[in-house]
Amino acid sequence: DKAAGAIGTGSHCDAIPYSGMYDGVLGVLGAIEAVNSLREAGFKPKRSIEVVMFTSEEPTRFGIGCVGSRAMAGVLSAEKLESYKDLTLEDKEGTFVDAARAVQYISDGVDTDAMLKACEL
Repeated sequence: DKAAGAIGTGSHCDAIPYSGMYDGVLGVLGAIEAVNSLREAGFKPKRSIEVVMFTSEEPTRFGIGCVGSRAMAGVLSAEKLESYKDLTLEDKEGTFVDAARAVQYISDGVDTDAMLKACEL
């Protein structure tokens, strides 16, 4: 049913020191395997099943968690995201957005608000 909302399954791919190193990754890989198993069994869902993988769910680096899922839920404003400072930089300024651009999560010329809108369900 194309009009029905998608079903999302998955997890995050980041980890923090002294915690579960693979908990999020296993959630992502488990979701991929579950979708593959359903496909191999010939299951035809009435709704789209989509695997999601979040980053920045456990980022003590910026003092906030669940950035990816908050963005997808539409509860994180561009202004708020742009305000998060990189707590690991002692000698220079940096923000979440600076770090996201550095690893090409946000392309040059794309503003933070547009990026968040692209993430929303």
